[in-house]
Amino acid sequence: MPCHHAHLRQLSTDPTNTTGIRERFLREMRQRFETIRGLIRKLVGYDEDRLHLAQDATLVDGDDIERFSTDGGKIRAFIKWLRERLDEEMLEPIERKAVRNGEHWSATYIRSSYKQGWENGTQRLQNAGVSAETVEEIFNLGVPQRQLRKLYARTYENLQSVNEDAADAVRDVLTEGLAEGLNPRDMARRLTKEVRTIQHTQAEVLARTEVINSYSTSTLDRYERAGVDGVSVSGEFATADDDRVCPICEAIEATEYAIDEMREQTFSFESSDSEPDHLEGEYPVKPPVHPQCRCAILPVVG
Repeated sequence: MPCHHAHLRQLSTDPTNTTGIRERFLREMRQRFETIRGLIRKLVGYDEDRLHLAQDATLVDGDDIERFSTDGGKIRAFIKWLRERLDEEMLEPIERKAVRNGEHWSATYIRSSYKQGWENGTQRLQNAGVSAETVEEIFNLGVPQRQLRKLYARTYENLQSVNEDAADAVRDVLTEGLAEGLNPRDMARRLTKEVRTIQHTQAEVLARTEVINSYSTSTLDRYERAGVDGVSVSGEFATADDDRVCPICEAIEATEYAIDEMREQTFSFESSDSEPDHLEGEYPVKPPVHPQCRCAILPVVG
């Protein structure tokens, strides 16, 4: 069979067609973090002043935070409270088996992006001249079921890491604020600002990146299924082909890899004189190459 490339580079900046999925994931992530910030504002601010930061605050018995008169005790009690709120809102603590079965709220977006990758992969194979069957019930197939269990678990574990980082960062801000003698309003403002920073720099990045990871995994699974039918399929790395493409991804643009290579292989990127040194390093060839990567994998048949 002659070699055919699926020239499906789109005019848009989303070769994965997952913009809508990512935006829905981001909206829910932001809503959950907004809930946490609201709880912090109420607890720490003048509404409740549970850290007793106001000039006329009096220590009363009862609550875990209120019963601590020392800064160290307040910090420990507040971080314990914050971890519980983060776990309730972001993790909705469930058994690991339930996570792997797709019962966590994040699974909706991982499943949607996997389905999108499978459908796009099928269309690209057909456009490349492969008689690729359309499978309506892809989630009943063995490979997608196994892969999704791994993808669900990976996303949940990454959310756990974000929660840990948020608690650590807030502890530092709280410690500094107590040392400075901040009033309830200023303390609440600093704490919620730190939580918002974690949301932007980690949680939202996670949402975008995990969607692309699920999409790419599905794309390779679909191409591999075509190979089982006797068709030789490899993958071509494709960027969004716009002015936002980073030099890392641009370095392997249009490079062809075997399916197994694309799953496991890495490449070394060395920055030029015009590029920041911090970009240098080892990167996977399977998207996402880096956080917030938008690249896709095209089929090369023959």
